[in-house]
Amino acid sequence: MRKLTVEWGDCDPAGIVWYPRYFEWFDASTAALFAAAGLSNGVMHNPYKILGIPTVDTRARFITPSKFEDEVTIESTVIEFLRSSFDVRHRLLKDGAPAVEVRKRFE
Repeated sequence: MRKLTVEWGDCDPAGIVWYPRYFEWFDASTAALFAAAGLSNGVMHNPYKILGIPTVDTRARFITPSKFEDEVTIESTVIEFLRSSFDVRHRLLKDGAPAVEVRKRFE
């Protein structure tokens, strides 16, 4: 779980989070999820030579906008391991309620 405060640079001129910022936060949350399991980017690169894990599918549902100075929480969970891929669910919560939900498949 990661807690963030929405910064001005995350927003469009109206003070609403510009949607690509969510995906940057979710990518960082995936890295944090792996690091918590002992597989930081550095560990995956040395000695395993894994430079990254490609995303092959992303689905997003935007429920309510986040705005400048909102405090949000991101929950990230691996929800399914398949033969050669796995799925991660990210939920961005604002005031405890879902604001954005994303499912990403990595291969």
